[in-house]
Amino acid sequence: MSTDTKPLSWALDEFSECYSAFKLQSSLANFSLDQIKQDLKEILVVPGRSEKSRKTLADGESGKPVLLPGGQEVVLNAAFISAASTLAFELELDELYTAELMFQALDTSFLKGADPVEAGTLLFFQRYQYILNILGYLVAERKLHAVFGKDCEKQVLASILASYKKIYALLLMQNDLIDKQRATADVNNLQFVNKICYAKRQLFDLHDLLSQILCTLVDSYAESLSNFDTYSTLTTHINTYIKSDEDIFILHYIPSLARIVTSLVDSPEDQVKKFHGSFTQDLKADYAKVSSGDGLDLSKSTLRSYTRVVYLMFFITFIPWCKQSPQRTSQFDFEKDILKQVEWLISYGTLEQLLCYCSESMRSETKTLIEQGKLLEFRLLLQRSHSSMSAVQLLPKGAAELMHAAKQHPQATNLVSLLDVLCFKLSPTMCDDLLAPYFHTFFSSFINHAAIVLTQLRDSEEDFLLSSSNKKEIESVSAASKSELSQYAEDFNKSHRANTLAQTSMLTRTANLDIDLDELATCAELERFYMACVYTYSYRPELCELFWNSDDQNVMGFITWGLENNTSPLITATFCLLLGSLTYGCSGASVKVWDLLVHSQDGSFKKNDYSKISIDSILNSLSYYVDSLTESLESELIVFAKRQQEKLEHMYSGDNQTSSNSSLSTVQLSDDSVAFISGFFMLLSTLIENSGTDDQVGKTMRESAFSRVLPTITSYLRLDNLISAARSSLAEKKLKFKFFDEENRTILLNLNFNLLTSFAKFESLKINCEIWNLVDKWLCHSLQEGSNPSNSQPTETTRYAGVSIPINSSGPTKNELAKVRNLNVGINMKEAFRIAFHNISEISNFVRLLQRLLFTSTLNDKPVLPYPTDLGAAYRHKKQIGIWPYIEFLIAEVFEKSTDLPVVEARLSIQSDVLSIIENSLTAIDWDLYEELAPKVFPNAAPQNPFALGLSVNGTEVSLSYHNFIRLHHSLAILNYLFDIGACRALFEIINIGDEINTNHETGLLVARALSCVDKILGVQSTFIRKLLPVLQNMDGTHSQSANPMGYGTSMSLMLSTNSKLYENVYYPPNLGTKGLSDFFDVMLINITSVVQVAMYVGSASQDIVKPALSILNKLATAPVFNRSSNISNDNLLLNNRLLSIFEGIDESDRLKFSFLQQVESSNTSLETKLDILSFIHARLVGAKTMTIGHFLLGFVAKAGNLFLDPAEKEVGLFHGLVDLLRSAIDHTSMVNNSTNAQQIISYGPAKLTCLILKIIVELCRNPITSRSALPYLREFDLLEKFLASQIRIDEYTIWDTKRFDGDIQENYSNAFVQDPLARETFLSYIESQNLILQYFSFEVHNNKSIARRERYMNLLLNGTEFFNGTPKILEFLDISSFQLYNIEDFKLKEFEKNYNLGALVQELCQDEELGKMRIDVLERVSKFVSQATFKVSYGEQGAPATMSREIVLVDAVAEAQKVSKSLIQVILALEIKALHSRSLHSWAQLIQVLTKEGLRDKGALILQVLQIVLPKINNDYYERDILFAEELISLCLFLCDIYEKEACEVAHGNDHGLHRLLPLLKTCFKGLASSNSTVNLRSNIYLILNKFLQAGIKSAEMIKQISACMSSTTNKMVDVICNDCVHSEGVLRISSIICLESLVHLLNMEKSQGILNILVKNNSISLLARSLKRADEIISDCGDSNNKSINNNSGAGAAHKNNAYKPNANGTQNPYIYSAQKLDQIPTENGNGNHNSTVAVAKSCRKSGISIDTLLYELTALKTTLYLLIRIGQTKAGASQLVQNEIFPIIRRLQFLAVDVDLGMEFYIEGADGGIDNAAIRLSLDVPITLRDINYRRNIVGGYDGNEAIWEGDDQNNSGKNGSANRGATNSGKSLSYYELLVPVFQLVATILVSGGPSYRPGVGQAEQLLQQFRPLVQAIMKRDAIMATIGQSANGVATGSPEFASEGLPEMVNLFTLIHSVLASSEQ
Repeated sequence: MSTDTKPLSWALDEFSECYSAFKLQSSLANFSLDQIKQDLKEILVVPGRSEKSRKTLADGESGKPVLLPGGQEVVLNAAFISAASTLAFELELDELYTAELMFQALDTSFLKGADPVEAGTLLFFQRYQYILNILGYLVAERKLHAVFGKDCEKQVLASILASYKKIYALLLMQNDLIDKQRATADVNNLQFVNKICYAKRQLFDLHDLLSQILCTLVDSYAESLSNFDTYSTLTTHINTYIKSDEDIFILHYIPSLARIVTSLVDSPEDQVKKFHGSFTQDLKADYAKVSSGDGLDLSKSTLRSYTRVVYLMFFITFIPWCKQSPQRTSQFDFEKDILKQVEWLISYGTLEQLLCYCSESMRSETKTLIEQGKLLEFRLLLQRSHSSMSAVQLLPKGAAELMHAAKQHPQATNLVSLLDVLCFKLSPTMCDDLLAPYFHTFFSSFINHAAIVLTQLRDSEEDFLLSSSNKKEIESVSAASKSELSQYAEDFNKSHRANTLAQTSMLTRTANLDIDLDELATCAELERFYMACVYTYSYRPELCELFWNSDDQNVMGFITWGLENNTSPLITATFCLLLGSLTYGCSGASVKVWDLLVHSQDGSFKKNDYSKISIDSILNSLSYYVDSLTESLESELIVFAKRQQEKLEHMYSGDNQTSSNSSLSTVQLSDDSVAFISGFFMLLSTLIENSGTDDQVGKTMRESAFSRVLPTITSYLRLDNLISAARSSLAEKKLKFKFFDEENRTILLNLNFNLLTSFAKFESLKINCEIWNLVDKWLCHSLQEGSNPSNSQPTETTRYAGVSIPINSSGPTKNELAKVRNLNVGINMKEAFRIAFHNISEISNFVRLLQRLLFTSTLNDKPVLPYPTDLGAAYRHKKQIGIWPYIEFLIAEVFEKSTDLPVVEARLSIQSDVLSIIENSLTAIDWDLYEELAPKVFPNAAPQNPFALGLSVNGTEVSLSYHNFIRLHHSLAILNYLFDIGACRALFEIINIGDEINTNHETGLLVARALSCVDKILGVQSTFIRKLLPVLQNMDGTHSQSANPMGYGTSMSLMLSTNSKLYENVYYPPNLGTKGLSDFFDVMLINITSVVQVAMYVGSASQDIVKPALSILNKLATAPVFNRSSNISNDNLLLNNRLLSIFEGIDESDRLKFSFLQQVESSNTSLETKLDILSFIHARLVGAKTMTIGHFLLGFVAKAGNLFLDPAEKEVGLFHGLVDLLRSAIDHTSMVNNSTNAQQIISYGPAKLTCLILKIIVELCRNPITSRSALPYLREFDLLEKFLASQIRIDEYTIWDTKRFDGDIQENYSNAFVQDPLARETFLSYIESQNLILQYFSFEVHNNKSIARRERYMNLLLNGTEFFNGTPKILEFLDISSFQLYNIEDFKLKEFEKNYNLGALVQELCQDEELGKMRIDVLERVSKFVSQATFKVSYGEQGAPATMSREIVLVDAVAEAQKVSKSLIQVILALEIKALHSRSLHSWAQLIQVLTKEGLRDKGALILQVLQIVLPKINNDYYERDILFAEELISLCLFLCDIYEKEACEVAHGNDHGLHRLLPLLKTCFKGLASSNSTVNLRSNIYLILNKFLQAGIKSAEMIKQISACMSSTTNKMVDVICNDCVHSEGVLRISSIICLESLVHLLNMEKSQGILNILVKNNSISLLARSLKRADEIISDCGDSNNKSINNNSGAGAAHKNNAYKPNANGTQNPYIYSAQKLDQIPTENGNGNHNSTVAVAKSCRKSGISIDTLLYELTALKTTLYLLIRIGQTKAGASQLVQNEIFPIIRRLQFLAVDVDLGMEFYIEGADGGIDNAAIRLSLDVPITLRDINYRRNIVGGYDGNEAIWEGDDQNNSGKNGSANRGATNSGKSLSYYELLVPVFQLVATILVSGGPSYRPGVGQAEQLLQQFRPLVQAIMKRDAIMATIGQSANGVATGSPEFASEGLPEMVNLFTLIHSVLASSEQ
């Protein structure tokens, strides 16, 4: 690389952004390639090692700064320099570039937990991957000019070839490292092996990807590259760097070469001719070298194998090219210029090489079908000269010696991995998208244009067979003349048997005239062509479709030709496979081939003419073989029995001569017979397999085929029973002889299994039940002898089957034969399975059959039992029925022991099929629906009886009850056996596979399936253990069902009762249950390493693995066994649960964090996965009081009682990744659609991501243990400014994902927005995001101590965004509140409550905490249950006739279920939107409060702006439609009003309250009181606001006028509402309404207005208020015991109050009955300055009053406020008169708390808050007040009271004046409760009435006298205490100067009141 070029870039940021740009946006229009242009030009070429760079780097060891190529100057330590030198050697990279690479990889080093060398290696290969992916995009889009300039194709080609050289050099380096390690260290070292394997895997994948780019380059720029020069360049390159023809790297080049030589249309004619001339010349010259008289000596050939394949592809493609022009056909002679060359190439063995290429590129399913099914090994037979290809260059020189050493030392397992090259396979893209299409093009051209070659190949093979047959016949006759045949004449049976064996040459290897397949394979070129097609087309439907559509006439001609005149069994077999492979295109192809086979011999059928392939010939041949094999085996058994009898006879006779078994022969098939049978079976299997699922024609075809092949399959299985019985017979006699060849038996069994598996695919219950019956009878050896399935006895010869065996009816007796047949009849099922299977392939195919048979679609309308209900009832051991033995075999035998299988492919196949059975079975039946959900939602319903339908073994339909269905269903058997230790071990061994999933696709699929199974087990286990398992364990079968099930007393019930006995004999294992485990979480706890591995899988690239892994983690995080604290520390933050302890304690904890980060940051991660991860983290953070997994993943550590973000993870951790993702999501949330008038489009993905990340952030900021660290960290990203800058203006035209908002949800209206789940979730996520942003603003503004930053926040939030309107940004957050759903009242859900428990249903729907995630699947499940349920209350009219048909009822039920679903979705959505708006409004109001509190300069302006915005919304919208919103905003207005009032007072130095500027708020309050929708909280806040205005009016005459004007029209109604709340309401509303009414009376009294009094008289409020004093008195009496006399008041208001325990508000913000002085600062009260506590007595044995201290204090507060209201009313003469008329004095006289013994006082019996503590007795007297502090604070007094101390807050009232006037002063800080506080207001009221009425008002004076007379002891006691106080030095103001033993709080005031009352009374007397 020249020095003037730009240096290479090693940072991945630019590459990642470029990759994401074209990956996500399919365009690079917005991305500049300048930063990485040089990297793309060089591709994989990097500067090599240099002495200059090495010296410069070494100089850095002295501390000298090193200048890196990127321009950075860094100081490096010696360790870093040494590591860089090592890595430079390994990567063949310049030392300075290596240092820069490692410097960039430092962060990666931390995240990966690797050392710098490993991190640098990772970054090196990741850069390569990015470059190739970007280059591939540029090549495919023909945009190379953006990097390389114009006409750059050849330059790019040269760079690609140079990159290949770099790969080969690095591969060579890896092998050199192995040799070096072998010589100097331990080559078995795991770290070294992992490093080498990783590098080789990366290089192999890069070679594959680079080859794809090469092919794409040739294809995209064919006009300049599709020529002979490019071809020569490529072949020269291949011949230089790939020496071995067995190197799989050659296949990477084949697509490019094939593209050049087969797409002749794109090449100039002279280039095509040049190709032809060169190829012909090279081939002619080479053929002359290798040809000789005896054949070809290929060792002399100079043509590489791949070039011969390319030549053949060219010459075949050359034919249609010539046909396009008459001039070309005249110029080139077909036979001379084409056909001869093709024949030469075929004679070279080119078709065999092509077969090798096709087999290497076949699908894995094809390999499983053909090679692992233990059929005839066609590939091994036909690939004789060309073995399988492998990555030869990945093997070191001494690979053979190393492999030998590995075998000698079994512990050297790592060495085996190091030498394993079989794992390096072609990628699916290379196989399916490149190689296979070119092979298809070749085959299609061959069939259409070179059919004559195929004919020649068949003729040639026929000649070979004839000559070989003649030769063998001559040799046979010669050999027979020399043998002594007379030895067989001694015994008739021996002679007969010899004749039989001679005639069945096809069936035994001892025959002399059988066809030698090895010899036949030497010229089997046609078979190679067929098999190459098989490997190409199998499981590739797109290619099959292209084949059938290419040229119908030629295709049908080829198939017809192939069906006729077959000359060998190998041709027949391979063509059958070819026909089968062509059916993968579509069901039509399968039906077409079936029709051809059915009609292929129409009109020309000759008996036993098998040269033509047809259905008849296939079935006749298969029947012949099974009959012949059966006959031969029976003959051998008869002979053996006779020999045994002779042996016994000789033994008893004393003759020492023993009979020998030497003349017995093993019955077996010859290879050609195996090929013949295999081909026929495989053709039938593929025809059925591809016959189409929903195709009626295909269904008809399958039914016809099954009826025809069933007798044949039965015969083969019956033969297998005989083979097993013969084996058992020999085992009993301890003989090792084999009657039948085991390999043949395995092949036949597998073929039958495969055919049955194909039929089982389509879930035909009838066919599958027949298969179950057949298989079960086969296992139990109960296949009854019947007529021969074939219609005729095999008495004639066939072409390939040899001579037939005449049945000798006069043979020996067959009693012994019958005994052998019945030997295994009646054995138990475990023994049956043991006998049946002797080969792993048999088990594999049987498991696959069971997988198909047990598969149950979840789309079925009714539960289905996929097997006969009485399976095994007639013949099994103990007549036990059911599927459990099969499940036991699958899990307890096969799955448990599968981990020990040495063959990886077999192990993966078996485990995958078993896991597939488990996965499907656990989802087949929704047990939770029937056992958990349905009983909640449908209280009047139960499952139908019959619940499900099934078929018996004879095909009749059977009805099953729910209970019997439980007992028979296989999912419960699976759950039972999965609790076995062995099964768990096997399952978790699969989960523990680990990183291998990244290199082996099949392993990844297996792990994904295992994780899915564990997830489903954890999901269903609760229902299984609690509900279903007891049914299985209860053999009597009792289960909760209706008393009289459907059909009771009818023929149906008789049928059910008859079957019940049958179903009581189901096979269950003796250890039924969970094997001592409480649940499957215990299993997980035992397998801790698997739990860790599950967490590691979150970082997998496969979404199929990530999703179940996250789901499992979610369940583990909430499982009690994993949530249990360790209790090893006293620090709450260290009381980690087990799961967190596990993750923190493992070595891979950093890697675990990285796996989550990787998914969050990766652009390849699906949106669903990211959302799942975010939801998982958020769920762990909600309400966390200690450290959780969520904190651990985010990088928090516990320290000093808080959680702090680990400094090492601040820049690279998951929290940082979430913030980056949030910023990106915000940028992409909205986009403008210019085609639709610039509409805003809110995208679902970014909106959802933003919402979930904000939830995590807000949760961290809210939690006190994390906020101290989270808020400063987030502040660094300046999120507040980001949010405000990205704020979206939304309106009615905004598109939510794909739909505009539509709020109309009336019943018959189809709302597209509501019906679109993505649109709904987008909208809800956006609203929630706004709410969360506001909450974050509040936290940030409130917690930020920087004045400058806080002012900046204020400016951002409050400054207007538009020049003209200047609206603060904060006010724009209210825009979203205008989006509401309406017409919700149309949904009358009550009508559904007859059959639905809607509350339970809604609860199930809304279980998911994630916003907008209504569980729609619940509604689908409910609808499904409705059609399967029996309801006690019929649907429709209540009076519906009993004869109403079940069908009509079901229709009504389903219709109702659909209606319920639609209605609930819309109603819940409406309520959810309303709730979200409410929360957003609350957050907005909270932010406003924070802004006005946190030092805002101009608070008044903001408050006025806010009120200007919110008051119209309250008045015009919220009062009528959304009263909760009005309640929230009125609460805000109360706060703002208070702030504004204080702000105005400070500015005006107390001369201006400023409320006159808030008169619109006053009007809004009046309107709110008049609203019929007003709520308790709303009116309470309105009263407090009104009180502020009224108090202001009291102080200002101008304000009085404005207030009067505002309420002039609403006075009457307003006063009625206030009075009603004063009397009838509870809690804060009652207190605030009384306060408001007192202020209103005060104000109007000042105005000399009698209107308020008239209203109070008119609505009888004065009387009610006066009588409300009794209520408090009764509460006090219930708590007190005056003079030790119990007061028993169990009726009236007091009793009612006792039963109505007062609780906090629903929102839980505060107790509504303990009022803060900041809010209720207008409550009139009397306060003293006493500081003595009353005596608190122990009252554990006291009587229970049932009244808490909260209730007592609330009632005392209400009493005082009511008294002061009455005092205010009584301050006018008219008011005093009304009070007297309403019997205020009699009421006062009846107040019992006034009648206490003043010396003893009153003892209160109270309970603690919420009844949570012991009872207590508190004595209250005149002398000693009570000090009450904190209600929620508990203290323990030794030997005394354990209770609550309480604050009695809220009793400071500004009541000015004397003798009952207000302004009594503020509450003393001592918070003492004195008895005088009860006495003073009462006698203030008496004095006020007397003063207002005057001495002449006799009714008042008279009743006052009576009152004083009644309470004379009280008067005397007070006056006496006053006198005592005077004598001991008490000052007049009540401050104690003498003894502290007495308290006189309120005493002077009481003395003054009594003096005033006495004076008035005295004046009256005068």
